[in-house]
Amino acid sequence: GRPDATRVPAHQVPLRTRILSEQAQANSRDIELHKVRPYPNHQPTDKVSVAMLARAPMKFVECLGHQSVNIRREALGTMTRWLKSSELNRSDQVQCGAVEPLTGLLLDEDMIVRERTTAVLALLTACFEGVEACLGNPDTVPNLLKVMQDKDSWETRRNAHQSLQQIGKYPEGSAT
Repeated sequence: GRPDATRVPAHQVPLRTRILSEQAQANSRDIELHKVRPYPNHQPTDKVSVAMLARAPMKFVECLGHQSVNIRREALGTMTRWLKSSELNRSDQVQCGAVEPLTGLLLDEDMIVRERTTAVLALLTACFEGVEACLGNPDTVPNLLKVMQDKDSWETRRNAHQSLQQIGKYPEGSAT
């Protein structure tokens, strides 16, 4: 190539200009490193994504009835974390009709599903709406009593006991 006539020797460039130029080059390298790259071979997953939390109550209820045990397990685990994050989430979940499918899952053949179901019910019965919904469903208390005899999991029995205890604290005469 031809010689660059406009290039100034480094020793003649003011120090401030050299520092700013080096910072600009470092920024350019950082930007190049962090550019958006294409997602490698996207494959569908069984997991409940965090992105669905905006419509979580309805999606959780939908996933509870899924035939795949892995999806039910993942939905219950994510639901537990979501319910722990805010007390408002508990009443939202109850209003979406979660107690009915949860009541059915209490008798699921999978131990992990039963364990996670009782954990969710223990969280839901911590709010007034949850207790009302459990009392409004004729199968919830009998199923919780059956789960109290679960030989597979101490955690399941503990969570069921906690739910029954919270239901028992319900103000007398308030049930319809």
